[in-house]
Amino acid sequence: MHQDNYERGSSLLSSMVEKSTVILRHLSNNFGEERGYGRFLQNEKITTQDIVECYRPPVPANLSELHVLLVEDTTEVSFGLNSQKTGLSKVGNGFSEGFFAHPVIGIDASNGGCLGLAATEIHLRQVYHPTESEVAIAKRSLEKSAAKKAILRQARETHQMQLPFEDKDRYRWLDTALEASEHYEGALRRTVVADREGDIYQVLMGLQSQGVDFVIRSAHDRYLDATRSETTLHSSAQKWSEECCFKAKLPATDKRSAHEAILQVSYQNVNLACPSA
Repeated sequence: MHQDNYERGSSLLSSMVEKSTVILRHLSNNFGEERGYGRFLQNEKITTQDIVECYRPPVPANLSELHVLLVEDTTEVSFGLNSQKTGLSKVGNGFSEGFFAHPVIGIDASNGGCLGLAATEIHLRQVYHPTESEVAIAKRSLEKSAAKKAILRQARETHQMQLPFEDKDRYRWLDTALEASEHYEGALRRTVVADREGDIYQVLMGLQSQGVDFVIRSAHDRYLDATRSETTLHSSAQKWSEECCFKAKLPATDKRSAHEAILQVSYQNVNLACPSA
């Protein structure tokens, strides 16, 4: 990226942080600055990766002493039913236009300080039109009263399951995490942190093979041996002894009041069996 564009992109980010808005007129101090920001965003030669590089801070000088947490998640950006927006994909209820962003934020594990953006992927959900046979199979797997939208969703999910992992929508949970990990290559330790959407067997194995640790919320009660006996992760965890506990203050949300939670910690080494599909 040309130095002028780099400086303009950096200036745009600084103004967004300072003024807490993304409206160009509000971000700009004058008409010339507003026009410059507009040209930067509309410049077809500037790629998404260029913008990421603009907004990704340099690696800390003391990297070899850092334990870096790589926190990843997916966020949905929706423009509603605005027909003027083009080049987007369906989000939310399947009617709104928008896109998905999958950022990874670096955090200093020793003090909780934010190191900034480590990597990100802008994801457009591919439109898939199932065949008549796929729709028929989906109908048989659902209740007779299932709506057409549910049947189409089931058909799309079945199609996704048959794709190679690299072609699946959820590949971003591994690909983006590894890109962020490479950004902090040389750190004392790197740990990926993700919610239950990241509990994907290929993601766990992919991170482990690259020497990257992870703390991922469990979504699947996986078998703990290749014989697929009754021993599962969740049933086994119920028997682990408590090693420690600590208190955490939780803020109020729409579904709960502010309160103090007591978190009990137990742990044990396990071997996860490879899923059959």
